[in-house]
Amino acid sequence: MFSLLWFGGILEIVGGALIIVGLYTRISAFVLSGMMAVAYFMFHAPNSFFRR
Repeated sequence: MFSLLWFGGILEIVGGALIIVGLYTRISAFVLSGMMAVAYFMFHAPNSFFRR
């Protein structure tokens, strides 16, 4: 609990629910896109773009 995966899961559940319902869509989409950028740079960017 309180790990990065747990925190990301909570953000995706709450943010996704907010977007589906239509509440605070701009804020939640901004937060979720920032979360995806962090996930990319932490886990995928250390590998080369051209490397599989």
